[in-house]
Amino acid sequence: VFNILRLLNVYKKEKEIVIFSSGTPISILVSKLLKMDSSMELDWMYGLWNTSVSIFKKRDHEWKPLTINSLPHIQDQNKR
Repeated sequence: VFNILRLLNVYKKEKEIVIFSSGTPISILVSKLLKMDSSMELDWMYGLWNTSVSIFKKRDHEWKPLTINSLPHIQDQNKR
């Protein structure tokens, strides 16, 4: 997670970054990008769906959430 955060700090706008991982690293990464207290890093883990998509955009040297934990690629609610 910390290596990913270092890479994000040197991110160039013209490139896209895709991160695939399990719930724990994504939970930590989302909480870090949202500047949440470290005691809350794992709180996201219990609400993240498998295969969910979270999108952040870098603006003014900070990462802003566009969507978190969305499932637009799974149309059937019973398969989520």
